Amino acid sequence: MKNNFKLFLLLLMGSLIFTYSSCEITNVDDDICQKKEPLINGTFIVSTKIKYNDGVPYDGLVKFKIYKIYCNGTINGKYEREGNADESGYYSTNYIYTYKYENLRDEVKFYFKINSASEEKKVWYEYSYNAIKSEDANTVNQMFEITLPWDSGEE
Repeated sequence: MKNNFKLFLLLLMGSLIFTYSSCEITNVDDDICQKKEPLINGTFIVSTKIKYNDGVPYDGLVKFKIYKIYCNGTINGKYEREGNADESGYYSTNYIYTYKYENLRDEVKFYFKINSASEEKKVWYEYSYNAIKSEDANTVNQMFEITLPWDSGEE
């Protein structure tokens, strides 16, 4: 009788382990990433005006990078530009970037990178589905103002 009980427990445990291992475990993030929202085309027309901490316009090299990060972390639509800001500190990428948003976790990130001999500054901006949806006509047409954390004579 004891042997039958042990055999019964062994079979019960084995079936529980088999049943548990065959259950499908879903990731909540995967479910969120599968949920589609109404398609939005986000358009970005960006420029910047850069000045030093002491108010003097920056006229050096500016690097610009923009890309989309999908809900699942995939990066796509990566574009990079660089050029010099003019004597008033103005820099434009001179391009129009358009990205499709279909999920609440889709986002477009971009930054302006400014270097000096002593320091580097990246100024990040990001637009999620809801942020671009709230923009007028889904277009970000903006000049971003950047103040560098160092004075003009510190290069």
